[in-house]
Amino acid sequence: MNKYPSICQNQLALMIAGSALMFPYSFMPVLRTGPANQDAWIVMLCSIVFIIALNAPFLILKNKFLNFDFVEMNEAILGKIGGKFVSLIYTFFAFSCYTACMLIATMYTRIYLLVETPQWIVLLFVIIPAMYIATSGAGTIARLATFIEPYILLTIFVFCVVGINNMELFNILPILKDSKPMDIVEGAFFTAARFSEILILVVFSIYLRRGHSLNKSYFRSLAVFGVSFFIIVISTILLLSSGVAKLMHAPFYVYSRQVGGEDLLQRLQVFNALAWIMGTILKLSIYSYMASFFLYKVTNFKSQKFFVYPLSLLAFVVNMLPFMQRSATLDLFKQDTTYPLFVLFIAFIVPLLLLIVYLIRQKSIKPIIDQRNQAVADAEAKHDAAVQPKPGNAPKNSGQNSNEANIPQAPPPGDSPQQA
Repeated sequence: MNKYPSICQNQLALMIAGSALMFPYSFMPVLRTGPANQDAWIVMLCSIVFIIALNAPFLILKNKFLNFDFVEMNEAILGKIGGKFVSLIYTFFAFSCYTACMLIATMYTRIYLLVETPQWIVLLFVIIPAMYIATSGAGTIARLATFIEPYILLTIFVFCVVGINNMELFNILPILKDSKPMDIVEGAFFTAARFSEILILVVFSIYLRRGHSLNKSYFRSLAVFGVSFFIIVISTILLLSSGVAKLMHAPFYVYSRQVGGEDLLQRLQVFNALAWIMGTILKLSIYSYMASFFLYKVTNFKSQKFFVYPLSLLAFVVNMLPFMQRSATLDLFKQDTTYPLFVLFIAFIVPLLLLIVYLIRQKSIKPIIDQRNQAVADAEAKHDAAVQPKPGNAPKNSGQNSNEANIPQAPPPGDSPQQA
């Protein structure tokens, strides 16, 4: 891992979209919220508007603190103690998502793929690669997303096309006749409340290369996620019907098993399963990295890697607890009474409060931001001068990409540089 990893805006967009698609790819909660009928695809489309609205506070804040990582941003707004406290809350959230995603992955694997395999073996199967990726750093995660997410998108498109002949239009009829407007709004809101991937943008955007935009990353990721989500939902409803699909643990995987008739395409679900496994491991590695990164910054420890192993061990122990292996525990993530409200607090309420505090203290915070921006600009200018070849001399290391992040982030005043 480079000391200062570098990612481009498209890699960040694929990381966000890939992580966000795993819940629809798994149990598709939009089928069980709001009207919970054939209009679920309309609920999904409306949810995009709510996602943008709920993500607005975090997006505004990050645009103000472009050269600050997540913990530094909190400390600049709330002070050292308050910033560390808020960062610990997000550590708990990232760890909870890491544990919950691990639980969902293992339970679905045992239901559909490895029925007789013990729980601990399946856990190790997903934990070990996730740990390795998380310890390899943000750059490795971003590069993996570049390969994994296009494959996931390809499987979604292929299964949609292959299943067209089996789809029945009457499964989405009558449109809006059985749904009240408030049911659509409620369903869209709770569907949007599950979108926690704005935190990925806030955490990993500090590694964006010069000239790359976090806003472009966000809206591109939302476009990829929205189109893919729509294809998954509408294809599943048209083939299985909403009434049947919402009874399934993994509706889209069941959909993939129904397409293709008796020929070779009948076994295409293995590619769907592979895409789901790879996407799940990518999501696990992202949240493992974020949880360990928060602890690393809060404790000022020498390395983020150190925290990946104990957090993974703790997640393993939690998932091995007897009550975690009950279907009732899995149902909590499908319902709108628990998980969406938790995400809403983390992804909207806390950022909104941070934004309000920032606006109140803007005059005292602005010099800190200006000082950091100037320090980063000076570091970039120094780097450009160092790599600029002298007249008449051949450039050294001509194959090196100057956009790679060998430009150190300027530390806050009074702090020493730390490994990113």
